[in-house]
Amino acid sequence: MKQGAKAKRIIGNILFYGIIIAALVGAYLYSADSSPDKSVFGYRFYEAKSSSMSPLIKKGDLSFVKKRAPEEIKGGDIVNYAANEDGSVTVTQRVIEAYRDESGAVMLRTKGDAASEEDAPVKGKQVIGTVSAHLP
Repeated sequence: MKQGAKAKRIIGNILFYGIIIAALVGAYLYSADSSPDKSVFGYRFYEAKSSSMSPLIKKGDLSFVKKRAPEEIKGGDIVNYAANEDGSVTVTQRVIEAYRDESGAVMLRTKGDAASEEDAPVKGKQVIGTVSAHLP
């Protein structure tokens, strides 16, 4: 075997295993971080716990949520928001209307695509972001 081919193979193996190790370390660090604000390149990942957004997002689908300021949300966007104070329960629904209340705070009217009724109004500060993509 030629020296050049052998060197390329060694460098290729080092790069391959380096990438594998970096991915494993990154996955471990991501899963070990208990912060509700963790993200990867500005995206968070959530599993749909209900079928309220069917047929678009089905129960068990993985949603990629891009962090967004409440002021950027508009009608038609699909948002993910914290349903409780500590953010341990999240909900994914479609925005019917974004508006400001009498104090000037952003509020959202939301409803699941498969739901027959609207949800209670959502405060802008509850919004985590908008769904950019999803996978079954």
